[in-house]
Amino acid sequence: TRPKHIDALAVSIFGDKDVNSILRLLCEIDTIILFRANSPRAFTAEQLDEPFRRFLMFACFEDAWRHMRSSGKSFAVVGSVFAVGEVIGYFGALATPICGALHGVEPDMPR
Repeated sequence: TRPKHIDALAVSIFGDKDVNSILRLLCEIDTIILFRANSPRAFTAEQLDEPFRRFLMFACFEDAWRHMRSSGKSFAVVGSVFAVGEVIGYFGALATPICGALHGVEPDMPR
């Protein structure tokens, strides 16, 4: 079932996975934005089946974020652990308190 509080997904999948099958599972979300992780294993546009080629695709998370933050939609980042790590790195110190707050845990870090 579709989570009610998520309007969009930012997705990055490694090309050695079954990219199209994974995207089929995620299609309940109205907006899917693809971004490539900074890795030679990142998926390529050529790997996408026709229905998924209509998704917006960005060369990196930073470009995808510029687009997403102006959309006003709530979103989740999903896909490879490597790509999610890049996103956490992009947000730097802000990411840890946000992740902790989502789980109801106060992060143990200096402020």
